[in-house]
Amino acid sequence: MSANSDVANAEKEILERVTVLEKEASPASAKELQTLVWNENKTISKAARTALYQLKLAGIEPEADGSGAPHKATTPPEPVFTAYLTNVAGNGNQMLVFIEDEPYGGSPKF
Repeated sequence: MSANSDVANAEKEILERVTVLEKEASPASAKELQTLVWNENKTISKAARTALYQLKLAGIEPEADGSGAPHKATTPPEPVFTAYLTNVAGNGNQMLVFIEDEPYGGSPKF
């Protein structure tokens, strides 16, 4: 039971820190709240989002330095090509067909 009480105490301390940061109402506190938004604990994350929203309504934005929310790189997938080669015909001809798959589904391009 000691571990549960330690977790509860840590959560309570962080929630108190969120209320203090909201009362400070500075760009630095907004930046710290922005990092708390990504906490795994739903209660802490929700409290930080709410406080950040209240600061935003008051006209206080976090300092923009490029950090904060983790961004995923959204590069399109590499095109996938499939090639088919026919058997050699009687006259010695062969046909080679290239097909490009659509990256997000759909009909392939010939």
